[in-house]
Amino acid sequence: MELWLIYAIGAAIGFSIANFGIRLINMNPITLNMISLFIASILIIPFTKMPENKNNIFWAILIGIFLAITTVFNIKAFKTAPNPGFPAAIGGLTTVLMYLYSWVFLGIGLSLVQIIGSLLVLAGVILVAI
Repeated sequence: MELWLIYAIGAAIGFSIANFGIRLINMNPITLNMISLFIASILIIPFTKMPENKNNIFWAILIGIFLAITTVFNIKAFKTAPNPGFPAAIGGLTTVLMYLYSWVFLGIGLSLVQIIGSLLVLAGVILVAI
């Protein structure tokens, strides 16, 4: 098994546990986001190094802003949905969007299987949202 696959499975398990935990506690989403990001930052420090290209700092800050906003939206979705599985299923759009971004911005081609899989994910999200 390739290392990236182990990381991806670990991230999916950890993310699902964290999202389920969001439903169990009663806390302001902004506060929860700040605590989570602080703890994550402390735990990640030993594995990081400063970017050699100063232009990367701008992109790192921009990505951090998107992650913070996304985390707040995610927390609010999990707190208010009738079933926490609904926002998790809609989160499956991430895969479809990543394929689209990779195709448009990186010029990475899509196989027929990836296109069919993306259409199935999109259909599933529509069914969950109805």
